[in-house]
Amino acid sequence: MVAKRLLYIHPGLVPPPHDPSLDRYSFLSEVLSGCVLMPVWYTMLSELAAESGVVGLSKIVGRFEYRFHLSGFEARLFDKVRRFIFYCREGRAQFRAHPYDVIVTYGHTLTALAGLVLSLITGAKLIVELNSEPGRAQRYSRASGGSAIVSIACLHFIALFAHRFRLLYPTQLDRFRLLRRVPVSVFHDFVPTSAIVPGTSRTYTLLLVGYPWYLKGADTLIQAFWLLADDYPDLRLKILGHMPDRGPLEELIHGSPRIVLAA
Repeated sequence: MVAKRLLYIHPGLVPPPHDPSLDRYSFLSEVLSGCVLMPVWYTMLSELAAESGVVGLSKIVGRFEYRFHLSGFEARLFDKVRRFIFYCREGRAQFRAHPYDVIVTYGHTLTALAGLVLSLITGAKLIVELNSEPGRAQRYSRASGGSAIVSIACLHFIALFAHRFRLLYPTQLDRFRLLRRVPVSVFHDFVPTSAIVPGTSRTYTLLLVGYPWYLKGADTLIQAFWLLADDYPDLRLKILGHMPDRGPLEELIHGSPRIVLAA
């Protein structure tokens, strides 16, 4: 059987893992091939090479090739436009060199809009992965602001053209009445837990991985940790993720060495 070829549009900005055995495309290479378009948080090739061991703006993993965009951390409108142009330009060039059958996008906003443009140009089918709660996932604080409106508007617009949505759970779209009959598939993301080597320490660590936004409840987790701390003296808490503003969480930690904020 000839492997299908796909284009995966990723929002970044975290570079791929050093260890190929931890990379999803090592496993997908058994049945698929393709290209991954990914902005990264570096702004210079030397930074990308020093931190990620990548020479140039590409990296081969199995039957997949990463194509990187030196994007930086910024999320201003100008930066988003640059990323959108990167997706469209590089995706079109990839199709000319090695035509793909399917476009998969991580998320339903900027990446999906770029995927839609490429789908209309190339005729490839468009699959949109919903890896969050639409309209709520980008809440940095209690006030969601206009980002929720933009998120939901993009979701309904993309639904007019997408060939399928990939959901994390069956009821993910139920609160949107107009989207209850769109084609969907439901499966969880994979974590290669077999590659994690068990430690020998008698100290136990509770780990939260991801942007510690309001919706993910990092503040609630810290408060819950303090309720249990006296009963479990060997327990530690680590929060791993990019944190533009650590202030609110550091106030809850009170300088305790038992809670670590790891960027």
